[in-house]
Amino acid sequence: MAAAQQSGGANIPDRRALEAEAAAEQAAKRLLVGRGIKLNGELQRCDTLIVEGHVDALLKEGRVIEIAECGSFKGTAAVDEADIGGRLEGDLTVRQRLTIRATGRVEGTVRYGELAIEAGGVLVGPIELLQAGAKAAGAGGSATGSATAPDAQATRPTTQTP
Repeated sequence: MAAAQQSGGANIPDRRALEAEAAAEQAAKRLLVGRGIKLNGELQRCDTLIVEGHVDALLKEGRVIEIAECGSFKGTAAVDEADIGGRLEGDLTVRQRLTIRATGRVEGTVRYGELAIEAGGVLVGPIELLQAGAKAAGAGGSATGSATAPDAQATRPTTQTP
C-alpha cells in the first residue's frame, strides 16, 4: 500500500508512492519475449506483449502488442492497439489503432478500428473495419485482398477482390 503522510490526524496518500505503485503494477503485466526465445500457449490479461522472438499463442484480454522487426507472432490476438514491425500470422482484432511498420507483414483475418500502414508494410487477407459504436462487439464492413500502403498516413488499405 502507498505511504501516507500525517496531516492534522488524517492520512494523505503520498502522490509519488501512488505513482510508483501504479507503474509497478503496469510493469507487472508486461511481457517481453526476447530474441531467440520461443513461447507457446495462452496469454491472459497481459497489458503489453513485446515480441522480439517467436510467439505461437492465443492472446486474450490484451491491451497492446508490439512485434519488433526481428519478432513473429502466430495465432490469435485481441488487443486495443497493435504495432507490427515484424511478422504476424493468424487472426488479429485491434479495437483501436493497428500500425503496420515498413518492415511489418500481417497475414490472416484482421479487424481494426483505425489502420496505418507505412510504405513497405504488407497486409494480406480478409480485413474488417470495426464501426465506432461496435468496436467492442466486432461488427463492421469487410473486404478481402492484400494491401501495401503508399505512405505512412494511410487509414484504409487498398484492397483487391479476386
